[in-house]
Amino acid sequence: MRRFKNILFVPARGSQAADAEDQAVALATNNNARITFYGAVPPVPPLQEFVRLGNPPRSVSELLAHELSQTLQFSVKERDTTLGIDVAVDIGIPSVEIVRRVVENGHDLVILAADSTEDGGTLARRILRSCPCPVWVMRPGPETNRVLASVDPAGEPELNRRIVQIAQSLATSHAAELHIVHAWQFVGEEALMRSEHVELDARDLADAATDVEAAHRRQLDELLDAVGHDRSRNVHFVNASPVAAMAGLVEMYRIDVLTMGSVGRSDNDDDYFGNTAEIMFSKVPCSVLVVKPDGFVPPAKRTNTT
Repeated sequence: MRRFKNILFVPARGSQAADAEDQAVALATNNNARITFYGAVPPVPPLQEFVRLGNPPRSVSELLAHELSQTLQFSVKERDTTLGIDVAVDIGIPSVEIVRRVVENGHDLVILAADSTEDGGTLARRILRSCPCPVWVMRPGPETNRVLASVDPAGEPELNRRIVQIAQSLATSHAAELHIVHAWQFVGEEALMRSEHVELDARDLADAATDVEAAHRRQLDELLDAVGHDRSRNVHFVNASPVAAMAGLVEMYRIDVLTMGSVGRSDNDDDYFGNTAEIMFSKVPCSVLVVKPDGFVPPAKRTNTT
């Protein structure tokens, strides 16, 4: 099973913050992992940079960073745990600073406590888009009882194994129920059925769809065997788009955490907007844990190397 060893936790400031902190610390404890409570203070506008307050005089950004650091220190002291918890605060654009921390300090999981009152999810979407390690956007809720892993066996084999292994580890650590879904489609089937210009025998089209379904089923079975998951245990093989399949199962089974992959590799940051992971973050009410493939390079680093 996938085990996390160096977690970066970004708390929320809303009324549900304690739930996320408890879950993050519990996960670190179960994995015997190092965890850092982290925050980033956005820089002040240029025309405010000259302001110095207090004794000794400090900039507004420095004062806000100190206040945030003390708040995080207080949260850590409230935890009744023998686990060593670090605290770190930077001044800079939060999405940029979080990714920089991950790259420089080798974090293998970012837990971002979602606070819908803070920025409408903008920070979460930026981190989902650019962070090279798994990102768990944790929505308010005291318990994790059901985990859903979404896989695409026709995609990258190692990424799919990691998605399931992380979901297995998460389900085990929370004594939660694990579900696995693969959504498949015969692309073009409906258009060909309705076409007035392409003559096809309906039986040939149906046979082709059956063959495609069988190919998807074989690859799903191979993946399940590779990760040691019983094929008959909460496995959902759905003829639908990935978004529709995941959203339907999240609602049907009251899923608490959706685990899925994201394989964006375009050099154009705009191509990341609207990818499946970000769509699901906006569409479902549960927490979302997104896994990137090995070797994923953040968009900013791709731009710098060209």
